[in-house]
Amino acid sequence: MLLKQIVDVYEYSTFAFRAGEQFNESSRILLKNYIDEGVDAKGPTVRFSLITATKGKRLLEDMALTAANDYRAGIKREQNLIQAIDKIYPNAVQ
Repeated sequence: MLLKQIVDVYEYSTFAFRAGEQFNESSRILLKNYIDEGVDAKGPTVRFSLITATKGKRLLEDMALTAANDYRAGIKREQNLIQAIDKIYPNAVQ
């Protein structure tokens, strides 16, 4: 059981962070293209209004929430692993 949890943490972390980075990069490109199109159409002074517009906020929020959720899930798995180790080895030196 413990070995399975260790492997799960290792495999999940590698997969989740790679997938999260890919999603984050896709979101970054969408945001960049959105801003570039707005700047091309209306000039450079509209950057702030584009970012604070509903679409700009949504694109930024997607990036932030994805990263936060990836880290939270990883932390939870690692905490569960630590608890399992502590149960098996209660007298281990910390």
